[in-house]
Amino acid sequence: MRVLIAADKFKNSLSQREVSSAIEAGLKRSQPSADVDCVVVSDGGEGFLDSVESAIDRVNRHVCDSLDPIGRPIQAEFLFEPTTETAYIELAAASGIELLSAGERDPSRTSTFGTGLVIEAALLLGAKHVYVGIGGSATTDGGIGLASALGFRFLGESGIELCPNGGSLVNIRSVRSPKSNLSNVRFFVINDVDNPLFGQLGAAHVYGPQKGADAEMVHELDAGLRNLDQCVQRDLAIKASDLPGAGAAGGAGYGLHVFLAAEFCSGANFVLGLSGIDKILSEQKFDWIITGEGQIDEQTGNGKLVDEVGKVGTKFGVPVAAFCGVNQLSVAAISGFGLTEVVAIHDPQLRTSSDSMANAKTLLEQSAFEWAEAQLRTDN
Repeated sequence: MRVLIAADKFKNSLSQREVSSAIEAGLKRSQPSADVDCVVVSDGGEGFLDSVESAIDRVNRHVCDSLDPIGRPIQAEFLFEPTTETAYIELAAASGIELLSAGERDPSRTSTFGTGLVIEAALLLGAKHVYVGIGGSATTDGGIGLASALGFRFLGESGIELCPNGGSLVNIRSVRSPKSNLSNVRFFVINDVDNPLFGQLGAAHVYGPQKGADAEMVHELDAGLRNLDQCVQRDLAIKASDLPGAGAAGGAGYGLHVFLAAEFCSGANFVLGLSGIDKILSEQKFDWIITGEGQIDEQTGNGKLVDEVGKVGTKFGVPVAAFCGVNQLSVAAISGFGLTEVVAIHDPQLRTSSDSMANAKTLLEQSAFEWAEAQLRTDN
């Protein structure tokens, strides 16, 4: 058996590398002679830097001083390729939800200011192209945090400068651009969701509860994002609240676009392109592609990694199996995503979700082993 693994992380449970390692271990336990190759991929969230680093030879990893989502000093990593003057930044490195304990998660307090400091460090190195992967944020600040770090000012009543966090959004009365001009730098948002900035499908309503917002806070944050958009339309003459992806990372997608003129790129497509998966499949023969992510559901079809890998498999005529923590797709939907089968490691009749997450590595390896054993039986 020859297998190519192109799997994403299991959010809040296993990193991308841990997922690939567990699947490979399970396959090899069943079939020691199996030929297993891996490509390092992500959807633009956690693991984005690893996927870029694995694909680009001349890229260098840098560390800079920054702040976490609630303002504590941290050091954050980013990548810089000096020949092309290109920087790659992972929003989660400074503004990620995994930097906070459960009790610290409060999107009225959190800010993307730290991500702005990382962008500033990249610009000081001479970056002229900046790619920002924006998954896994702890924030719902509309990007005013990162913009503030780069010189934008958000003023309230009487011209008082506001703290650039989610709770301040509703109090913004004017937006002031910095004197410095970043028009010579091209910014790109690497993202895998298409939510608008506000409304029932917007940043606050869809993702706020995951970040610690209760119903009242969700309403306040949504009102704040609406207010930010009105101020931006008036002061910067930019309308972008309905841009697909504006609501990504608590509105950081919107902020990067309106304040830094960032262009949007599909995270999965971007990373898969870097990985060279098309070239690999055109030059080599594989029996299976294995992909995966923490939860597979209807949103998977909105350009997420599993969906894009399914399309690649269909293109090259290679069956695709997807491993996940939880599967919420019907059999019909699975085939519609270009997947041959989906294997979920969580069985609600045997254990709780928290138990499955705590033991995800063992369960994933065992599931991969059982899947490989089933392939042996089918082949024989």
